[in-house]
Amino acid sequence: MISYADTASADSLAIVHTEKEILSTNACAVLAEPRFIKTDKTILMVSDPLDVAAVRVAMALVQNGELKVYGQPVYNLVNGYFTASNVVIEEGTIVSPNVFIDEDVRIGKRCRIDPNVQIKGGSVIGNDVHISTGSVIGADAFCHYYDGGLRTFPGIGRVVIGNQAEIGCHTIIQRGIFSDTIIGEGSKIGNLIDVGHDVQIGNSCMIVSQSGIAGHVYIGNRVEVYGQAGIANGVTVGDGAVIMAKALVTKDIRSGEKVSGIFARKHEEELRRHVEVNRLNEVKKWE
Repeated sequence: MISYADTASADSLAIVHTEKEILSTNACAVLAEPRFIKTDKTILMVSDPLDVAAVRVAMALVQNGELKVYGQPVYNLVNGYFTASNVVIEEGTIVSPNVFIDEDVRIGKRCRIDPNVQIKGGSVIGNDVHISTGSVIGADAFCHYYDGGLRTFPGIGRVVIGNQAEIGCHTIIQRGIFSDTIIGEGSKIGNLIDVGHDVQIGNSCMIVSQSGIAGHVYIGNRVEVYGQAGIANGVTVGDGAVIMAKALVTKDIRSGEKVSGIFARKHEEELRRHVEVNRLNEVKKWE
């Protein structure tokens, strides 16, 4: 198995970018660009860019039958919706017309899947989950890399949605590239949200209204993200943090912190900044 450093198990090959990741990962072997470091881990050094090498390893595992990349399935029409092979839908779940459920999907008990939803290959849906109209669960990861030209890798991870989660209308949740994209129990993901590949969202989070989360982001428990906020690649958001509307988050946020503004400053600092800018504008107007 190949995985990112922070999600790797002891029997995984971890993709590492820094010395800290080499030392902290649980994996016994790592894939890294050339460097010297004292460690008991096996280091596979690559001359290619790290993302290219990682994709090549993943595709070798796919070709060996150890991992799977999902393509276009063959559907069967059942009660007004479409299913592919090896789909499990447990008792009490309601699937609306014109829903497409791809290979190896498992949907738990008492779920509600509204019309025009697509649940793509390998996705795992817990119990009592509601997925609203037009959403795509497990969309191919937005992973572009250069290997003699611009290539796209759809990802070998899954989407895993915890019990009692809710997904709004026309929301896209990308599958993981190397690990799973996870939506925690009881979390509410609103309308028109884009959740990137390999994102982990904790329990009881609320993310609303056109927010965008880039790849490999970790969001703790009980986090609130308001309208049109953006979170950049690789950011960690601590438990109980609040990200105000239209904030752009490019660095880690500590637990319980509240941020706002284009550079996601502490909310109080951002308010003081706006007051000072308005005061200076008033002074300038009367000069």
